[in-house]
Amino acid sequence: RDKIKDIRMAMVSTISDGKIVTRPMATQEMRPDGTISFLTSVDSHKVEEIAHYPNINVSYCDAGSETYVSVAGRATIRNDRALIAKFWNPFYNAWFDGPDDPTIRVLEVKPVSAEYWVTKGGKIVSLLSMAASAITGKDMEAGENREISL
Repeated sequence: RDKIKDIRMAMVSTISDGKIVTRPMATQEMRPDGTISFLTSVDSHKVEEIAHYPNINVSYCDAGSETYVSVAGRATIRNDRALIAKFWNPFYNAWFDGPDDPTIRVLEVKPVSAEYWVTKGGKIVSLLSMAASAITGKDMEAGENREISL
């Protein structure tokens, strides 16, 4: 939670006809239990894909701090008008006809597991470590990687 709390955009991956399909989505909130919420349209392909295969992946990247997080979870689609009103932002007028648009839904992802990578020292240390590895042939000191089962 701490690693992604300030990263607004995520890449959400679903399965469509056996292929992985990924699209950017704006995170609305992450609840204390780890559930991640997004707004979507009931008419979108992802809603149909989730109906067939609800196991999805949500990925976050903060290139500035070289923090990368991958969350595997189970998705549900909810028509929760109170949450939609809570999350509404005029930015969404590009896709919807206001907060009362009947096609808006909440996409919730309940995490099952997560994995993260954090590079120690940022970009400069990473580049120096890569260069040292290339010259010496020794493994690169890439930073920290952890997998968490939830």
